[in-house]
Amino acid sequence: MQELKVKKGDGSYDTVKIHRSFQDISGKHIFHHANGTFGYKDGSPVQNRGELDVIPEPHRRVALAWWKRVGEKMSSEYYGAIADTQREKAGDFQEELAAVEANTMLDSILYTRRPFTKGGKMGAVSDPKPWMEFGFNKRPDWWGQARQIDFLDFRYAMQDQIDQNSDPSASDKEGSEPKE
Repeated sequence: MQELKVKKGDGSYDTVKIHRSFQDISGKHIFHHANGTFGYKDGSPVQNRGELDVIPEPHRRVALAWWKRVGEKMSSEYYGAIADTQREKAGDFQEELAAVEANTMLDSILYTRRPFTKGGKMGAVSDPKPWMEFGFNKRPDWWGQARQIDFLDFRYAMQDQIDQNSDPSASDKEGSEPKE
């Protein structure tokens, strides 16, 4: 029996008891822990049955029996929990994706801005732009909700989204004909 000090991710040390260790020519180690687990130095179980091939034949039979009895289930639970945690940290949940999609839709809406001038007259209309280009630190609550709004010293007007399949020259022709 041997006790090893294993450094954890947070910098602290953990003590593990090892019954035996096995190493192949590539330097890969498999440890037989005092609790009967075949795994890595930190105490985690092997990920798959093939990793037990590092162990020489007489001891491999014991390791394979452990794998059939409890190892496979232990491994799938241990690494499944790690995968779930990683997915959660990465934000791979449908609710979050839906929220991102809704935010993307709102962020793609364009507004024009027209300043108020002295005397109640209106200034020149700006080109349609997303909210970031107007100098807001975050998207205003009204962005994408209001067709037109007077905010601070400007009038913002939402621009209709243009259908990508339509012919832009057709709308120009319609607008140039005199109306009766």
